Amino acid sequence: MTLSLVRKWVESTVRHPNARARALSIVEQAAHQRVDATLVVGRELTRNHRCYLARWDGVELVVLELTQPQQRCWKIAPGGLVVEVGSPSMSGPVEEVESCVSLAIGAIDPASADWPLTGTFRFEMEGPLHTVIENSALRARYFRPDLPFRVATTCYLRDALRPPGGEMRFRFDPIGEHLQPPLAGPLAVFLQLLTAEDWAAQRRERKVSNVASALVDLQ
Repeated sequence: MTLSLVRKWVESTVRHPNARARALSIVEQAAHQRVDATLVVGRELTRNHRCYLARWDGVELVVLELTQPQQRCWKIAPGGLVVEVGSPSMSGPVEEVESCVSLAIGAIDPASADWPLTGTFRFEMEGPLHTVIENSALRARYFRPDLPFRVATTCYLRDALRPPGGEMRFRFDPIGEHLQPPLAGPLAVFLQLLTAEDWAAQRRERKVSNVASALVDLQ
């Protein structure tokens, strides 16, 4: 997705002029600095009176709608705009490549901040060249407005990604290991498949899929 399409989404979604100008400034700043940006737009600021969480990583815009209980848990004021600008990778530069795998979340098991986050994902190889992808991993990035710092974690896959596709399980370390006190309530999870020439040396990490997202309720 191009920056112009992201601008169109902001302009068509955010009706309040000041909030719209601020959101446009943030996505343009993120594109210029080659970092990602996350916006939470309160329902009084949008044209359809719904609250949205949007994440723009310079390549893909992912949008989730927040329910009113989720908004209350995150303390999102109806006229509020939450902005976070961060870095493209928690572990070093990641090479941008054309997505060759379609990723979708299958199911996420009942979750707690003190438990590993587990579930399944589905993948489908795309394009004319159905190549086996070795050294693959699933990376999760988490978002909540009250997280004191950005959290990302990686699940290294034992099996290669083979055409035409399939379903695999994932397991990430408990998010509560990074936070005090542990969190409860909704957590935004963004998943993406990567591969690397050498994970130990963090050499040539490459994104090979779209971003799949979900709102997980931590017990």
